[in-house]
Amino acid sequence: MKTRKSIFEIERRINLLDEHGRLVRYMKTEPVLYRFGGFDSFYHVIDESVPLWKYRNTAFNISQYMMQIGINDLSSDSYINDEGVVACLELYLNLVLVGASNIDKSKWNMETKQRFHTASTRVVENISYILENINMGYTKIDDRIVIHKRDVDVDSILESRPELADVLLGYLDFRNHNDTSFKKQALVEIASYMENDRGKYKSLNADQTNTLFYAFNSFGIRHNNDKQVSFETSKERNVFYDKVFKLAVHILRTEEVNDFVSDINSYKR
Repeated sequence: MKTRKSIFEIERRINLLDEHGRLVRYMKTEPVLYRFGGFDSFYHVIDESVPLWKYRNTAFNISQYMMQIGINDLSSDSYINDEGVVACLELYLNLVLVGASNIDKSKWNMETKQRFHTASTRVVENISYILENINMGYTKIDDRIVIHKRDVDVDSILESRPELADVLLGYLDFRNHNDTSFKKQALVEIASYMENDRGKYKSLNADQTNTLFYAFNSFGIRHNNDKQVSFETSKERNVFYDKVFKLAVHILRTEEVNDFVSDINSYKR
């Protein structure tokens, strides 16, 4: 069996720690808000927006939130790995694009608002660039930004089936790439969703649909009995779940793809 690379090794073209350090230095040195005889940095301003963010848990600032998720010292590379960097980037996006919208800016003059807007734009642009270079992206679900592995097939499904957004993006969430318990529950929800139109999917591709539901029903995903196929290791189970997920996504897209084919064929003379 081939060794699977982590999501941070595939198509990686940048050094995440270096990029994160550069971003933080910019945020901590970019003057935005003048008060008390001096300028507060962009970082200081978004740090103060943490209490206004719905998903802060009990944190009152960035450092406290990071400690809650296991990152004890943002200033030291020894305390942060690639996954930790992505967690930081997700927090910054949430504070800039969601939390900061709750800051009272009524007393800000136009220059301050422009400074903040410019800094916000640069930070989001940099984070987007970093994510693009590790084959990841971000999506706003309700009032929260979630970073996830990029998947064009999943993206196309989100447009036509927004009710599956939480499940599909949750499966691709960087925090869950080795979480077989989460992936199993996500597959259970996908199976339940597809069960309602199982006949339609069989009419589009009976063999693939039968294979998919065989996987749903025979590998400990939807059922738990002696007839289920078992796995020797969690890693083997994780690889299998990813295959089932990709097959489900493929089948969910079949109708849309068939429509594309029909549209293109209509131009044939």
